[in-house]
Amino acid sequence: MHYYQFNIGDYASHAGHLTETEDLGYRRLLDLYYLTEEPFKNDIAQICRLIRMRNFEEEIGQVLNEFFMLEGDYWSHNRADKEIALYRSKADTARENGKKGGRPKGPKKPRLTQPVNSANPEKPTLQPDRKLNSNQEPVTINQEPIEVPLSPGGNGQKAKKVPYEHIQDIYNKQLPTLTASRVLSDKTKRQISKIWKQKEGHQNREFWTNYFSGCGQLSGRMDNWAGLNGGSKSGNIELLTRDEIFVRSINEIFDAGIWQ
Repeated sequence: MHYYQFNIGDYASHAGHLTETEDLGYRRLLDLYYLTEEPFKNDIAQICRLIRMRNFEEEIGQVLNEFFMLEGDYWSHNRADKEIALYRSKADTARENGKKGGRPKGPKKPRLTQPVNSANPEKPTLQPDRKLNSNQEPVTINQEPIEVPLSPGGNGQKAKKVPYEHIQDIYNKQLPTLTASRVLSDKTKRQISKIWKQKEGHQNREFWTNYFSGCGQLSGRMDNWAGLNGGSKSGNIELLTRDEIFVRSINEIFDAGIWQ
């Protein structure tokens, strides 16, 4: 696992009595446990070496005895095991949905229409007794998939044009700490267009929001960008839409179980 939730209050209530060294050791033990997704072999010296605390075997041994359970020749952590099992289940589900182009879509909501005045078909019939619900919330652009008007060909299908500005706006909102996108270069547009046309599941706001949001949550993502962007660790939309970066990032997002 490259990511796990950390509950500050829960940790403080259970580990608030630890010394500074024990606290540091426990945090590193948890990080290593989630990263490897497996129990520790009962070798205190080797465990201390892996968490870079070779001179503190006594303190690490105390932490293991208090918070971990020795089963046979391995130290396990009950809470972490449950979180890892849940993560694996979500990752498997997300991976399967990803192969199908995203999460299954629910039924489409019917669109509201106005009755037609038979005397003048071009003029809708007024409905003075129809009142707006004061509690009705407006539908925002974030709730709707990215779509464009019907194509003029008359076949009744949506013209799946690439909404570059919408995608650019999603990037800027989801990754405010990265280099802001002001004007998309022709190269970036070609990269976005290629991703957009790969699958129908890529042609909606939810997909792009999850992708850029997931990139921001991946641990170590900045380090992975080093050397790929002219030596700079600052990512940008051009970098995130490159073929090799897109494929790698999508796989890591699904593996980490953070695809919403």
